[in-house]
Amino acid sequence: RLTGALTQWIEQGQVRLPQRVVMAGYTDYSPAMSAVLAELKKARVELFELSDVQLKLQAKVRQLVCASNADQWQAAGRWAQTQLKQFPQGKFAIVAPSLQSEAALAKRVLGRLLKPEEGGWRFNVAVAPPLSDWPEARAMMAWLSLCMGLFDRAEVPTALAGQALLAGCCAGSVSEAGARALLDAQWRERYALKVTAKRWAQGLERLPLLRQAWAGTQEIWHQTPSGDQSWLVWANVFRQLLVSLGFPGEGSQTSAQYQTTTALDALVSRLAALDDLLAPTTIQGALKQLRRLAGQTLFQPQRARDARLDVLGLLEAEAGHWDAVWIMGLTDTVLPSVASPNPLIPMSALMRANAPRSTPAREYQWAEQLYKALLKTANDVTISWPLRDGEQTLRASPFVSNVPQEVVPETLEDAPDRLLQHPWSDEQAWPIAPDETIRGGVAVIETQARNPLWAFFRYRLAVQGMPAYAWAPTNIDRGLFVHKVLQSIWMQLRDHEQLLKHAAQADWAQWVMAQVTSHADSVLRDWPRALRELEQQRTCEIVLAWFELEQAREPFTVLGTETSHTLSMGALDLHVVIDRIDALADGRQWLIDYKTGQQVPQPQKDWKGPGYRNLQLLAYAQVLKQQGTTPDALLWGKLHKSGVTLSGLSQSLTPWPDIEPWSDQSWGNTDWAAQLEDLHQAMQRLAQSFAEGRNDNVTWHHDDLKYCTIGPLLRLNEDAEDE
Repeated sequence: RLTGALTQWIEQGQVRLPQRVVMAGYTDYSPAMSAVLAELKKARVELFELSDVQLKLQAKVRQLVCASNADQWQAAGRWAQTQLKQFPQGKFAIVAPSLQSEAALAKRVLGRLLKPEEGGWRFNVAVAPPLSDWPEARAMMAWLSLCMGLFDRAEVPTALAGQALLAGCCAGSVSEAGARALLDAQWRERYALKVTAKRWAQGLERLPLLRQAWAGTQEIWHQTPSGDQSWLVWANVFRQLLVSLGFPGEGSQTSAQYQTTTALDALVSRLAALDDLLAPTTIQGALKQLRRLAGQTLFQPQRARDARLDVLGLLEAEAGHWDAVWIMGLTDTVLPSVASPNPLIPMSALMRANAPRSTPAREYQWAEQLYKALLKTANDVTISWPLRDGEQTLRASPFVSNVPQEVVPETLEDAPDRLLQHPWSDEQAWPIAPDETIRGGVAVIETQARNPLWAFFRYRLAVQGMPAYAWAPTNIDRGLFVHKVLQSIWMQLRDHEQLLKHAAQADWAQWVMAQVTSHADSVLRDWPRALRELEQQRTCEIVLAWFELEQAREPFTVLGTETSHTLSMGALDLHVVIDRIDALADGRQWLIDYKTGQQVPQPQKDWKGPGYRNLQLLAYAQVLKQQGTTPDALLWGKLHKSGVTLSGLSQSLTPWPDIEPWSDQSWGNTDWAAQLEDLHQAMQRLAQSFAEGRNDNVTWHHDDLKYCTIGPLLRLNEDAEDE
């Protein structure tokens, strides 16, 4: 609208006009700008265009073809390294059409080659992301949101608390960084759905500097007015909270960090200035507006004065001048790019107006102008493009069809010979030391069966992937909840006779529900109230169905439920918790392992090597054997809404169709005790290989690594996207 008004003011003589106007940096004029220039011309203003007259020599141009985009960046980085070394006074540029999306790759590749932090050559990447993307801004928003959530609602999502702790920029930002990371990891491993004010205070006990700063923040919050206030009030509150927290952290800042912090301070001042435009608001509304302003504000630190290498986009490079320039990614979809006409305007109208991006001819016209301008940026121009983008085959831009081609070898083939002169083998075994403690229970042996290297990383080096924040109730909580309820009930009933007696009473269902409710407050304390009530009802129905099934069994006594034992297997002493041991009237013992998922193990598949799986019951049987007893049955109790069953293997025939007698199995040994001994020997061999430090990177089933959290270390069964 401004250009339209300006045209009218010029026409009506309401603007004092200059004698001359020089247009700088224009490769195209919009219709609105053309109208303004037409009125200036009518008013006898002299119009000029600033043309490029600095480079009079014809540019030397060469074309390089790379295998991939990554190889293209590597080649450009090595080119920059060579130019900066050979010409100490020269200035150079790398031009990338997709720099906005490839800025991280550019910084990583160039940082590794040029080593600016180690006294090498500094470079400037001309990308201005939103201010909200910078670490200091993320930290500021996280801490303000955390204060508001804990002080106002006494709880926040675990992800928000973890984000603030990991972001730092607070009291003890450096000295307590490790303790903050451990606290965040602890919440993740416990799958905490939320962090309450009480849990937050307990966590701060490990962080004395942050605890002291947090106490000051609480005092500021108590003095903060409530309800709608002016934007200036909320801006001052935000500043006070951040200062009390120790923002932007201890220690000296880099130039970029200092400039970012200064920009954030200016952003808060912009928030205060909204009093002239907007009505008073709540503190929640003020924080929302501050976050919106940060997302709308582009920010880039000032260019380093001693940087002799610029990395910038196509449009930013136009009309610039360097000693040599590398232009990458010039494919036929970049220059010219694919036309993208406005779908709401008829094509005929777009063509009459010669609108930008409307037709292939218009795109070609613009690309031709840009290409000519890029060739004027230096006397030495290198143009490159990749042959492939993933599975897509690429072609060069038609503008470089007459430029001589050179093929750049792939990065690995182009590596210095010294990288291949020192082969190293990682097949050495590392036995368990006498004073080494192994924790992990039966999972140690199972993981050794799935992948020995995974077991070595996990239980010898304590390496595991960081769990994601729990955003919804997990099956782990569900399983633990059912186990706790059954343990509590059987500790009171003890045997089959008492079960029948209690189940015959009218208040049986209410009594079971009371047991469920008593454990919900501890196990499901983080769950939302509505979901917790639904889970209590679901668990009660499952438990009642399970006890209905158990009433049909022959008399038994529960010898133990959730009992802890030590399983000795050579150099390993593993902690084992047996879900349940039943003794029948004739002295036989049944081992029962509760399963709260939809699927139960299949011993015919799981217990045949080399990829042993679901070994808990075999470990339980080994514990009883070490105590002088051999169980008569190894059973799984399925406790799921889809159905409640008791299944497994037994030495003798039972009336239960899902409990298969040993005589019907196709194992190597027909004798129950002998076959159990064979399986125990297989477990012993796995335990021995782990104790000896055998760490081959071998897996037998694709699904064996389904729940592995260190896949990038093992690099097995990878998909293309993982690369």
